[in-house]
Amino acid sequence: MSQVALSWESPSDDLAATAELAIERGSREGVYLLKGVEALGGSAPSVRVCPRLRHGLVVDEVLAEIRQAGHQLLVIGAHRAPQASRQLAPFLDDVADQLLTHSPCSVLIVR
Repeated sequence: MSQVALSWESPSDDLAATAELAIERGSREGVYLLKGVEALGGSAPSVRVCPRLRHGLVVDEVLAEIRQAGHQLLVIGAHRAPQASRQLAPFLDDVADQLLTHSPCSVLIVR
């Protein structure tokens, strides 16, 4: 989970919730998580989807999850705003680039 809630109205304890609790509460984050779980489960019914929420810096938490759970593949989306210039690009925080560079497993980037 990101370091910030999806909206200002989200209660601060939503940021510390587990995946199950967020879904159960119907928090905004839980609703988005449930939609993702349903989409993944519907497209590959033989694959078990186990939702998890981790709290902290995104890159650190994704890499920790990969190492702790022994995942073999990381699938991420990547996009860059079309107006981003080459001069500005080095100053932008590119999560996809960091994950690709530091991931201990294979990475599939969907654009």
